Amino acid sequence: MPAGVPHGTPAAPGRPGPCAGERSLGGERVTGAGESGRVRASGDDWKRIEGMKRLLISMMALLGGCGAGMSVRPTSVGREAAWVDAVVDRLIDACLGDRVGGLLALPLADTLKQERAGRVAETLARDGKWAAQTPQMFRLGLLREALAAAGATVTDESGAVEALGHAPLLVPGELENFKLTHPGDFALAQRLLRAPT
Repeated sequence: MPAGVPHGTPAAPGRPGPCAGERSLGGERVTGAGESGRVRASGDDWKRIEGMKRLLISMMALLGGCGAGMSVRPTSVGREAAWVDAVVDRLIDACLGDRVGGLLALPLADTLKQERAGRVAETLARDGKWAAQTPQMFRLGLLREALAAAGATVTDESGAVEALGHAPLLVPGELENFKLTHPGDFALAQRLLRAPT
């Protein structure tokens, strides 16, 4: 296998697939630096990390909307599968030539307020700030080192890699790739999956 081509269970030939979860960051179970499939991975291989709460839209679409009592149009399955492939391919293509790796993220559009006792304490500048998403993608050796050293304040793999002094690549994500946390998030996901093509 040529150098730089990931081992494990790629989503397509020469493409890094998701890996098994090893730990929880920020209260969310995420996939980490486990071995993929039956092929032993090396430290130079790429690993794609997927937050289980963020890709549920696509997972539910592919399962026919069986999660959270959701139902979807049949056309949603193919549409969501194609959307996922395009988003993941964007991350992979951007990261394969990068020395660190990166993550999907979106530039912040909303005005940010710092809260204190239920009131606005100050307005925060949003210039240069991005909202992190998953998947994220790093080389296995770096990822293992970062996760082993991660402190309690680290909430994602990118933060763990940053703590080692690296600067992950920001790859534009999608608004639809939102995290399923609150009841309203599931309602929004259902509306999106029921939308006509």
